[in-house]
Amino acid sequence: MLAAIGFDGTFKQLNPIWEKILCLTTEQLLGKSVLEFVHLQDCHSTQTALEKLINANISETICFEHRFRTATGTYKTLRWNAKAVPEEQLIYAVAQVQNNDVIAGETQQLEIEETSVWRGESPHGTELMVALRDNFSRLKMALKVAGIGIWDWDILSGKITWSEAVELVFCQSMTQLPRSYYAYINLIHPEDRSRVMLAMARAVEAKEQLKIEHRILRPDGSICWVACSGEVLRDATGHPLHMTGTIRDITIRRTAQDSLLQANEELEMRVEARTAAFRHAIAQLHSEIAERKQIEEKLRNSQEMLQLVMDNIPQLIAWKDRNSVYLGCNQSMARVAGLSCPEEIIGKTDSQLGWESQEADYLRNSDHRVMETNLPEYHIIESQFQADGQRVWLDKNRIPLHDGEGNVVGILLTSEDITERQEAEEALRKSEGRLREQTAQLEAALRSLKATQTQLVQTEKMSSLGQLVAGVAHEINNPVNFIYGNLTYATQYIEELMNLVNLYQKNYPEPSAEIQEECEAIDLEFLMIDLPKLLHSMQVGAERIREIVLSLRNFSRLDEAEKKPVDIHAGLDSTLLILQHRIKPKNGQAGIEVIKDYGDLPKVECDAGSLNQVFMNILTNAIDAIEKQPLPRQIIIQTQRGEIVQKEQMLATPSVIIRIKDNGPGIPENVKKRLFDPFFTTKPVGKGTGLGLSISYQIIVDKHGGNLICNSTPGEGTEFSVEIPICKS
Repeated sequence: MLAAIGFDGTFKQLNPIWEKILCLTTEQLLGKSVLEFVHLQDCHSTQTALEKLINANISETICFEHRFRTATGTYKTLRWNAKAVPEEQLIYAVAQVQNNDVIAGETQQLEIEETSVWRGESPHGTELMVALRDNFSRLKMALKVAGIGIWDWDILSGKITWSEAVELVFCQSMTQLPRSYYAYINLIHPEDRSRVMLAMARAVEAKEQLKIEHRILRPDGSICWVACSGEVLRDATGHPLHMTGTIRDITIRRTAQDSLLQANEELEMRVEARTAAFRHAIAQLHSEIAERKQIEEKLRNSQEMLQLVMDNIPQLIAWKDRNSVYLGCNQSMARVAGLSCPEEIIGKTDSQLGWESQEADYLRNSDHRVMETNLPEYHIIESQFQADGQRVWLDKNRIPLHDGEGNVVGILLTSEDITERQEAEEALRKSEGRLREQTAQLEAALRSLKATQTQLVQTEKMSSLGQLVAGVAHEINNPVNFIYGNLTYATQYIEELMNLVNLYQKNYPEPSAEIQEECEAIDLEFLMIDLPKLLHSMQVGAERIREIVLSLRNFSRLDEAEKKPVDIHAGLDSTLLILQHRIKPKNGQAGIEVIKDYGDLPKVECDAGSLNQVFMNILTNAIDAIEKQPLPRQIIIQTQRGEIVQKEQMLATPSVIIRIKDNGPGIPENVKKRLFDPFFTTKPVGKGTGLGLSISYQIIVDKHGGNLICNSTPGEGTEFSVEIPICKS
């Protein structure tokens, strides 16, 4: 028996001998999986043989056998000789029956014929194989063109195999198609999954044929409608083994059906709406005819009521035609125009009423402007003389009137006397102006008072600190001078005593035992060497204390006049000496490197104490910015001469410039704009008052007539430039 089997394990082509031997028609076998007819105990070995064939060499023949179910439910043992053709995705095989249920002569003849065909010895074998392949190729092409795919679900293992045509349905290659039941279920639209699973379960359990339409999700996100049908193949006991069926794309048909259904629904809704509209129109027509007479009567009453209402409105109301001729007005307008009743204004123009000619021309031009532009004008405040000669203020509205076709046919005028309100608003505006002026003066005075108060508080604090520093320096200076002055005599006396000891050792080289023991006890030799060093260290320490005291006195400057010539470099050095405890290395960490680049500066006439306060504030901020950052930590101090240009007099005043620059993180632009504002600080609560730079700015700019500028780039550091005149102007 000859057969062509696809790589998916399904029969693709058969010769008629199958029907003679197994009583199974070609229709019952084509498209069905081989494993559906194989005994359960032989399924695994058969599956292994098919997989081995797919991976085998094209010239290699694989032999295997299994029990095959016939139409009567009995099994016959088949021995297979098969080889695969990868380019056609087919396995060509010859099956021989290995039992005695068939007549010996017939079986032998069939086996000889099949073997001859397989080996190419039969004269008709080659033609049969070629026809078999051609028919199967046409079948594959027809299924692919028709968009019909074949699938097989192994219910026991859950594995699903597909034909090539399914690639077009799922828009996926054969390697990407789902290979299991649950992988296929995941491709079904979430709204259809439960329905498909129920239908497949009913086909398996209730022995119903599977016929269902549902949606699947393609990899590109699109939705495809498919029609799926299938039947369950069972063993002799009725146990389900496989479900095999077809699947095809019906998206176009379903889309057309949905569009047709939607169009029918919309058409029915339109017909119902049109019918309801006709019924409503007929009923409304009858109602309008019945109400027209009532409306005409009400209209006459309304006109009378409208005139009565307008006559009792305090506002002035009038309306004109296209030529600015009055067509009517209310009683208030007639009274202002000097008329006894509203009817007297009909047919008149503004020049025929009690207005001056100049006012009449202005009113006529205003009417023409509104009617020509077709744009209303609301709340126009105008003054006007009434017929009795009294001047009033009016809030006017000019509104164009239109006919049924939208053409401008006239103008509606309304006016309200706002003389009292206008006079009250004018008085209020004058009062508000005076109040705003007084408020601005008070705010300026308050700001000045706050700034002065802040400066006074800080000045008092610095004055108290200066007095404390000067007092401490004075108290330390007296004992230090006493120690420093006596160190010279102590050094001289000790040297003389050491010379005397040397003379004794020279003239009496053999001292008594008691003296020798005492010398060894006090380690005379070491004492003679270390005592001069000790005196030298004491002298260096005393000089250091004197320098610190001098720096404190220079920093406080309480014993000098408010402004006098001072050495700027001495003030900088004194400030650095006071801050030495924050600059020097500590706790095993490197300190801050201070680089001095002093220029040749003359003495500057300034308030030394307040200037030192500025240096202290800027240097303290620089140390705060870099003391916790990685090395290097540097502060560069540069001094040089310069000139301050006074724009008012166009004069250049000699000055000195002190630049203090650090290599810290820099200051953002939004913070730099507020650096010199009082009470502004970026430091944590309790670490800063926000007054240091504000007071420094007042000291340099207001008190000394100089400039204080901050230049900073984030990531590159900050530089403060202090510039003050050399001499008092």
